[in-house]
Amino acid sequence: MKGNYNPNIHATLLAAVGAYLLYLAWTLLDKYRSGANEMDPFWNIAAVIVFALGGLGTIWYAWTVYRKSRREEKEKDAGNNDENP
Repeated sequence: MKGNYNPNIHATLLAAVGAYLLYLAWTLLDKYRSGANEMDPFWNIAAVIVFALGGLGTIWYAWTVYRKSRREEKEKDAGNNDENP
């Protein structure tokens, strides 16, 4: 399984999920502001906050996965370089 895992694809998919959650939050907020949503205002704002925080948290986690994979690649490349003692 380790050979099939690509952290860049993992990070990209996580970022896409985070962007979709932010889109849902923006859509709910827009419906709330226009009055088109029939939800109770408290639950609507609560859903907006949950989706926004979930989206930002997912994007942050995707960024940390990407940074970790880049750091591991740099360390691996530095270890394979014969010019550096």
